[in-house]
Amino acid sequence: MIRKTRILLIILGIFIIPFYAFAQEEESAELTLEEYSDEFQENFFEALKQSGIENYDKAINYLLECKRLKPDNEVIDFELGKNYLKLNQFYKAEDYILKAVKAAPENIWYLEMLFEVYRHQNDTIKSIEIAKQLAARNVNYKQNLVMLYARTHDYEKALALLDELDKELGPSANRRIQRTHFTTLLRYNKSREESSNKPKISVSEELVNSNPLEIIKKRIEGLIAEEKYTELIKVTNDALEDYPSQSAFYYANGLAYNKTGKFEKAISSLEMALDFLLEDTKLENNIYQQLAFAHNALGNIEKSREYLKKGKKGS
Repeated sequence: MIRKTRILLIILGIFIIPFYAFAQEEESAELTLEEYSDEFQENFFEALKQSGIENYDKAINYLLECKRLKPDNEVIDFELGKNYLKLNQFYKAEDYILKAVKAAPENIWYLEMLFEVYRHQNDTIKSIEIAKQLAARNVNYKQNLVMLYARTHDYEKALALLDELDKELGPSANRRIQRTHFTTLLRYNKSREESSNKPKISVSEELVNSNPLEIIKKRIEGLIAEEKYTELIKVTNDALEDYPSQSAFYYANGLAYNKTGKFEKAISSLEMALDFLLEDTKLENNIYQQLAFAHNALGNIEKSREYLKKGKKGS
């Protein structure tokens, strides 16, 4: 039981004590052994065990017993939120994670999990609020915030963050491409507002064909129509090297991997497609359908259903 107690305190401690100070605080943490009864510890360890083997319902039952014993323990709220999220019970997950955040607002793990809850719900506005807090603590979170601003068409804020990232991390090819893409969209939106009362001018086929990006898009469309998926993988991989922020290219890449039975690679590409998606309901639904297909093929039935539901909501 002593060994279990020490492990328990370490598990609890990582959420309460900042990592850099953990070594200094371990001794004082051990002085609080009497705070955790044998019954609490047994339920907590059993909850971790059940969660580890994906028996989330059982894990929740053990955690609720822990909460009965220690009602104000935010670590239990955090673990309950995590397990409810695994079951796609988003409102319960949000409720418990918010309790943990309120109890320990400085805890970055809690904020990260709250961000995941909102991301799964596609709640961009709430995701932005949490991403701001995370970005203030770690520069790496600013890239997530860039894409969230892009999703809400707030390209000025996205561009400002890209400038900050270049100053803090140094320039990168990917951010340079994103900057070009967002600047183009920003100019387009402003131009559209200024000329909203003017008659629309159609773009000639010759002009479209002179655009390398449009040429690649047409080639990808042709390969999909001809069901040449092996070639499609190569073409989309090459295209993404030049245009790494094109959601449609990630989708086509994921589709090709699905069609060739490489489901894990498909999921990776399709998730990237969602990250770079701006505003295209049809493409979004197609991405969800392919994600559902890939997860179903891998036996992730609940995840597959989750994406099918998201696709139906957007249709």
